[in-house]
Amino acid sequence: KKLIPTQLGLEFIAALPAIATTPDMTALWHEQQQMIEAGELTVDAFLDELESFIADQVQNIDLGNVQGDGKPILDSLNAQCPMCGGELAVTPRVIGCRACAFKFHPEVSGKMLSPGQIEALLTNGKTGVLKG
Repeated sequence: KKLIPTQLGLEFIAALPAIATTPDMTALWHEQQQMIEAGELTVDAFLDELESFIADQVQNIDLGNVQGDGKPILDSLNAQCPMCGGELAVTPRVIGCRACAFKFHPEVSGKMLSPGQIEALLTNGKTGVLKG
Protein backbone atom coordinates (compact mmCIF):
# COMPACT_ATOMS: atom_id res chain seq x y z
CA LYS A 1 0.00 0.00 0.00
CA LYS A 2 1.30 3.44 -0.92
CA LEU A 3 1.08 6.53 1.27
CA ILE A 4 0.25 9.73 -0.58
CA PRO A 5 0.95 12.88 1.45
CA THR A 6 -1.75 15.50 1.71
CA GLN A 7 -1.11 19.22 1.41
CA LEU A 8 -1.70 19.40 5.15
CA GLY A 9 0.90 16.68 5.73
CA LEU A 10 3.47 18.43 3.54
CA GLU A 11 2.85 21.74 5.31
CA PHE A 12 3.19 20.02 8.68
CA ILE A 13 6.52 18.46 7.65
CA ALA A 14 7.70 21.88 6.46
CA ALA A 15 6.78 23.32 9.87
CA LEU A 16 8.89 20.78 11.76
CA PRO A 17 12.24 21.85 13.16
CA ALA A 18 15.05 20.99 10.73
CA ILE A 19 16.59 18.38 13.05
CA ALA A 20 13.42 16.30 12.85
CA THR A 21 13.62 15.95 9.07
CA THR A 22 17.33 15.36 8.45
CA PRO A 23 19.27 12.12 8.09
CA ASP A 24 21.37 13.20 11.08
CA MET A 25 18.59 12.14 13.42
CA THR A 26 18.30 8.71 11.82
CA ALA A 27 22.07 8.28 12.10
CA LEU A 28 21.97 9.18 15.79
CA TRP A 29 19.17 6.70 16.47
CA HIS A 30 21.06 4.01 14.56
CA GLU A 31 24.16 4.69 16.66
CA GLN A 32 22.11 4.45 19.84
CA GLN A 33 20.60 1.15 18.68
CA GLN A 34 24.12 -0.19 18.22
CA MET A 35 24.94 0.98 21.75
CA ILE A 36 21.92 -0.98 23.02
CA GLU A 37 23.15 -4.08 21.19
CA ALA A 38 26.60 -3.63 22.75
CA GLY A 39 25.10 -3.21 26.22
CA GLU A 40 26.30 0.40 26.49
CA LEU A 41 22.76 1.85 26.62
CA THR A 42 19.51 0.46 27.95
CA VAL A 43 16.30 0.39 25.96
CA ASP A 44 14.57 2.37 28.72
CA ALA A 45 17.24 5.10 28.60
CA PHE A 46 16.94 5.29 24.81
CA LEU A 47 13.14 5.54 24.96
CA ASP A 48 13.26 8.16 27.73
CA GLU A 49 15.67 10.27 25.69
CA LEU A 50 13.58 9.82 22.55
CA GLU A 51 10.37 10.78 24.35
CA SER A 52 12.04 13.89 25.76
CA PHE A 53 13.42 14.84 22.33
CA ILE A 54 10.01 14.45 20.68
CA ALA A 55 8.29 16.50 23.39
CA ASP A 56 10.86 19.29 22.93
CA GLN A 57 10.45 19.26 19.16
CA VAL A 58 6.64 19.35 19.37
CA GLN A 59 6.99 22.52 21.45
CA ASN A 60 9.02 24.10 18.61
CA ILE A 61 6.61 23.35 15.76
CA ASP A 62 5.34 26.49 14.03
CA LEU A 63 1.84 25.71 12.75
CA GLY A 64 1.19 29.28 11.65
CA ASN A 65 1.51 28.48 7.94
CA VAL A 66 -0.27 25.12 7.99
CA GLN A 67 -3.48 25.65 6.04
CA GLY A 68 -4.03 22.41 4.13
CA ASP A 69 -7.42 20.77 3.86
CA GLY A 70 -6.20 17.19 4.29
CA LYS A 71 -6.98 16.13 0.70
CA PRO A 72 -4.32 14.16 -1.18
CA ILE A 73 -2.25 16.04 -3.70
CA LEU A 74 -2.92 14.25 -6.94
CA ASP A 75 -2.50 15.53 -10.44
CA SER A 76 -3.23 13.47 -13.49
CA LEU A 77 -0.82 12.51 -16.22
CA ASN A 78 -1.47 11.06 -19.64
CA ALA A 79 0.97 8.27 -18.88
CA GLN A 80 1.05 4.97 -17.07
CA CYS A 81 3.71 3.33 -14.96
CA PRO A 82 6.49 2.19 -17.32
CA MET A 83 7.09 -0.90 -15.18
CA CYS A 84 3.59 -2.31 -14.69
CA GLY A 85 1.15 -0.02 -16.51
CA GLY A 86 -0.41 1.06 -13.21
CA GLU A 87 -1.84 4.43 -12.22
CA LEU A 88 0.65 7.10 -11.20
CA ALA A 89 0.22 9.38 -8.19
CA VAL A 90 1.79 12.81 -8.58
CA THR A 91 2.95 14.96 -5.67
CA PRO A 92 5.24 18.00 -5.73
CA ARG A 93 8.34 15.94 -4.96
CA VAL A 94 7.75 12.45 -6.30
CA ILE A 95 5.78 10.54 -8.89
CA GLY A 96 5.03 6.99 -7.90
CA CYS A 97 3.03 4.02 -9.08
CA ARG A 98 0.08 2.95 -6.96
CA ALA A 99 0.57 -0.70 -7.98
CA CYS A 100 4.34 -1.31 -7.82
CA ALA A 101 7.51 0.18 -6.37
CA PHE A 102 8.27 2.50 -9.32
CA LYS A 103 8.92 6.12 -8.36
CA PHE A 104 11.05 9.04 -9.47
CA HIS A 105 11.65 12.67 -8.62
CA PRO A 106 10.53 15.09 -11.36
CA GLU A 107 13.49 17.41 -10.75
CA VAL A 108 16.55 17.40 -13.00
CA SER A 109 19.55 19.60 -12.16
CA GLY A 110 17.41 21.79 -9.92
CA LYS A 111 14.68 22.27 -12.54
CA MET A 112 11.23 20.73 -12.25
CA LEU A 113 10.07 18.84 -15.32
CA SER A 114 6.81 20.06 -16.84
CA PRO A 115 3.85 17.67 -17.09
CA GLY A 116 4.57 17.31 -20.83
CA GLN A 117 8.22 16.46 -20.18
CA ILE A 118 7.23 13.94 -17.52
CA GLU A 119 4.74 12.28 -19.86
CA ALA A 120 7.37 12.12 -22.63
CA LEU A 121 9.88 10.60 -20.24
CA LEU A 122 7.41 7.98 -19.03
CA THR A 123 6.12 7.01 -22.48
CA ASN A 124 9.27 7.41 -24.62
CA GLY A 125 12.01 6.92 -22.04
CA LYS A 126 13.44 10.38 -22.79
CA THR A 127 12.51 14.03 -23.04
CA GLY A 128 13.40 16.70 -25.53
CA VAL A 129 16.28 19.04 -24.75
CA LEU A 130 15.81 20.59 -21.32
CA LYS A 131 16.48 24.31 -21.05
CA GLY A 132 17.75 26.13 -18.00
